[in-house]
Amino acid sequence: MGYDELKTSYGHFRHVERLLTTAESRLVDELYPHHTGIQLIQLMELAGAAVARETMKQLSSGDRVTILCGGGQNGGDGWVAARVLWASGMDVAVCDTAKDKVLPDEASLNREAAKKLLIPEITVDTFLKLGEGDVHVVIDALFGSGLTRERPLSDLMTKIILHLNHLRSTGTFVLSVDLPSGVDATTGAVSNAAVNADLAVTFVRTKAGQMSHPGVLQQTSVAVERLGVPASFLAAKLPINGIFRLTAEAVGHLLPPLAKDRHKGMGGKAGLIGGSKSMPGAAVLAARAMAMSGAGYVTIVADDSVRPLLVSSLPEALYAEADDSFFDRMDVVAYGPGLGIEPPLCIEQVLNKARHLVIDADGLRLLSALDSWQDRLKQRPTPAVLTPHVGEFRLLHDYDPDDRIGSARQLAEKTGSIVVLKGMSSVIAAPDGTALLSTVGNPGLAKGGSGDVLTGLITGLMATGLTALEAAAAGVYCHGKAADLATARRGERAMLPQDVIETLPEVLRAM
Repeated sequence: MGYDELKTSYGHFRHVERLLTTAESRLVDELYPHHTGIQLIQLMELAGAAVARETMKQLSSGDRVTILCGGGQNGGDGWVAARVLWASGMDVAVCDTAKDKVLPDEASLNREAAKKLLIPEITVDTFLKLGEGDVHVVIDALFGSGLTRERPLSDLMTKIILHLNHLRSTGTFVLSVDLPSGVDATTGAVSNAAVNADLAVTFVRTKAGQMSHPGVLQQTSVAVERLGVPASFLAAKLPINGIFRLTAEAVGHLLPPLAKDRHKGMGGKAGLIGGSKSMPGAAVLAARAMAMSGAGYVTIVADDSVRPLLVSSLPEALYAEADDSFFDRMDVVAYGPGLGIEPPLCIEQVLNKARHLVIDADGLRLLSALDSWQDRLKQRPTPAVLTPHVGEFRLLHDYDPDDRIGSARQLAEKTGSIVVLKGMSSVIAAPDGTALLSTVGNPGLAKGGSGDVLTGLITGLMATGLTALEAAAAGVYCHGKAADLATARRGERAMLPQDVIETLPEVLRAM
């Protein structure tokens, strides 16, 4: 599979996957025919044929297929699939949910072609009476990327989708055309009803909404049919500050093998301010991950009472006094893990003195209480990295659970910072509007201490020379992959943050 490239003033990423919004999908549909001479009717033929190919992988002799066709171009893709499946000898029936509507030209032509071929049709009422075992595959060609969260489903469409989901629960395989109907292609918001698909066959590129939460939950897997649209066309015609999905190849490019003549000074100096009497373990987790990142030095400012624990857990670390000279010696500083209510260095000092900065946990709470904190961040010569979970994010900015990408982008622009919005499909946003999604990781990360590991990893990677955006993206991805590896061994329920640290070496080596 070919990949896309992202190059902005905040970082350079090769081998990422561009994700499309609703507006960008429409722009591609508009510009590609003008640019190439290949018309939409030809693209629809390719799309419908791809849906038919994926459908036939699920069929045995005698299996029945029902195709739900809507009133837009997505329905046109469904009519093409019906024709291809019918020509292949499959038992196909189409349910035309837009029977009395005038379709777009391309969809209308394909509907008429299917009718002339006498492909069987069923009514909506008949579909709603289908039960367990009556149909083996249902193709959802109702809406695709044309549905936005501002457009609620009609009562009839809601009823159709709910019945489709019921059929899936009884064993019917559900394939969605482009993305599950009811999911906003831009935000991932789910309408009053949304298809639960086994597979979505998406076109040109995956849609941002089907990779972002909650839309990512609406399909089990995604197959991409690029329709011949190359990365060079998207790079030339779409805004540079788009939405991209991280891949192992992209992160691997950021983490090349170490130089043969490397010395510890080349790894940079990473500092940590954290670790209180009540939360010493947070600093231990962050510092261990920091040390594994490749940083040459790890130096900790912590409460004197927790130093023995830190020394026993990470004898490689150095320890510093809480004064301004600490900042002069550090390339990057992490502020927050286990910090407590009486930090050894205040947030104002950190904002003013730290050359490069990662703020998490208690550091974010202290930041939110500071006057004009947004302006203070924006005035920094280098962007800070903020790593909030949802609760911490709400201290900093309005949070829209149906538009996680938009929420993170807004906070990044408002503060001039790199924002890592943690959670399912973590979002890494830059002030210019660029957003990266990481779709690795699992529910086992939903435990206290996981964020401390991530903070340490990002800080250490930044110390090695990555930009703030590159370090945040690589840290999030490697953290999630390490969690997946730890889960394979321990299970999601039993996995602990320290297990993630133990699997980090394998992930970093693989990268």
